[in-house]
Amino acid sequence: MPNQAQLHFRRRRWPATALPRARRIWLRLPSPPSPPCATPPRRAVKTPVFFSSRRRSSSLPPSPRSCFLPMAWIWMVLAAGAVLLWAISLGRIFSSAAPSCVPLSPQFMPPLRGDRRTRNVMLVVAHPDDESMFFAPTILFLKSKGHNIHILCMSRGNADGLGDTRKEELYHACETLKIPHEQVEVLDHPKLQDGFHEKWDHELVSELVMEHVQLWVIDMIVTFDSYGVSGHPNHRDVHYGIWQGNVEAWELASLNILRKYSGPVDIWLSSLISVSRSKQSIYTLVNSSPSRSYEAMAAHRSQWVWFRRVFVMLSSYTYINMLQKI
Repeated sequence: MPNQAQLHFRRRRWPATALPRARRIWLRLPSPPSPPCATPPRRAVKTPVFFSSRRRSSSLPPSPRSCFLPMAWIWMVLAAGAVLLWAISLGRIFSSAAPSCVPLSPQFMPPLRGDRRTRNVMLVVAHPDDESMFFAPTILFLKSKGHNIHILCMSRGNADGLGDTRKEELYHACETLKIPHEQVEVLDHPKLQDGFHEKWDHELVSELVMEHVQLWVIDMIVTFDSYGVSGHPNHRDVHYGIWQGNVEAWELASLNILRKYSGPVDIWLSSLISVSRSKQSIYTLVNSSPSRSYEAMAAHRSQWVWFRRVFVMLSSYTYINMLQKI
């Protein structure tokens, strides 16, 4: 006799296939019929296709060695082209006996009124070693034209506690650049300290700069642009402090990273920009003796670490400076 659970299940008329096997056995229901055994399909016999030996060889994948050889030749050609372009650019720089200006225009630093033909130029930088790392072509060009160069450094670069050492190193670098000590001033204002997180007061910078303009009878100022070449906030603060003044000022143009580390190769593009935009007062100063830049930077011994040596060798600021009027 079926029990009550079996009778209840049979009243609902559930299909037997909807229950697991164990419950079907407990309810004593018949198992679902198994599907008929399907006959396995016959495998189609492929007719062999006979190819020629030439067709079979072309269908084989290329060997790794055959793929590597063309890529190696491409890299070798690119490397040889880069070395050749570097050598040609160095030849262009060494071709002039003295630092030169592109384009040759009397509008850049024209003669002053009266008997004075030379100018008193003040280079305003943020830290010791800025003058050698970035402005060496400008300094050497102005010195070759007989102008008097004054350097005003707004801080001692005391971020690592080496302020006194870096100050003395600046004087040694100026000896290499033929700038007398009397024309170099290093400030140590408590509100103008070296550091990425130090915010300099632009009005204070402008006030200190104008004091030295009157002290040294300055005719022209050279400094950083709004980006500051390397993006250092102290460099940018110097620019905005000078921008508030009323003296003729020129700024060193910041370059993108590709041009910045192209070494002497950037002379072609910078010269082209200067020639095409001569009406906008943009000039390229070419350093005919890059070794002077290297020697001046080497005078900063505390900063003369391996990555700065590489920077001086690869940096376009060692070979050229592109100045534009503020």
